[in-house]
This record gives sequence, C-alpha cells and structure tokens, in this order.
Amino acid sequence: MRFPLRPALALAALLACSACASREQTTVTAGERADYESDSERRLAAARAGLDSLKREAGLRADTTRARLQTQVAELETRREEAARELEALRASGARRWRDMKLEMADMLANLEAGVDTLRMRLRR
Repeated sequence: MRFPLRPALALAALLACSACASREQTTVTAGERADYESDSERRLAAARAGLDSLKREAGLRADTTRARLQTQVAELETRREEAARELEALRASGARRWRDMKLEMADMLANLEAGVDTLRMRLRR
C-alpha cells in the first residue's frame, strides 16, 4: 500500500511545481513594467520630435509636395496618438493583460518609427 501513495505525492508535487513555473511566466515585475513603460514613453517622445521635424521640413517644400507630406505626417501623428492611448491602457492593465498589451505596444511603436524613418528618407531624396 505504500507504493500508490508515493506516486500520488510525486504527481501532486510535480503539478504544484508546474503551476509555479507557469505563474512565473505570466507574472510581471514592477521593475519590468516601469522599464518598459518608460522606454515606450521615450520612444513616443522621439516619434513626436521626429514628426515635428518632418512638419518643418514639409513646410519648406513646394505646394503639391507640401500637401502630400502634410497628409502623411498627419497620418503618422494619428498613429502616435493611438500608441499614446495604448500606453495609458498598458499602464492601467493587470499583470495578465499587460504581457499581451506589451506585444501590441511594441508593434505599434515599431510601425510608427518605421513610418517616420520612411518619410524622413523620402524627404532627403
């Protein structure tokens, strides 16, 4: 009768350890959150500065080019505002939702930065 009890205890211990491991994967430390949110804030500020620079450069162009560039800058500003709202939602989210939102935020920031860089390259041609 000793043998059935030991496997049951071993199984219970294994399940408890796996639950701890899965909890560790979904838990976010306060430091990780703060670092990521600060980095996102910095990236948004850099995008704003880049857009302001692009607006000034677009203002120096001929009328048709200026209008097209202003439309593209406005689109990027809208995307930056959406990313800023997403960052606020990220800050307010719980730990479980935070990881998913972090991935969404990373995509939004990467797309915004790529858009600013692309427009900057077009202006320099």
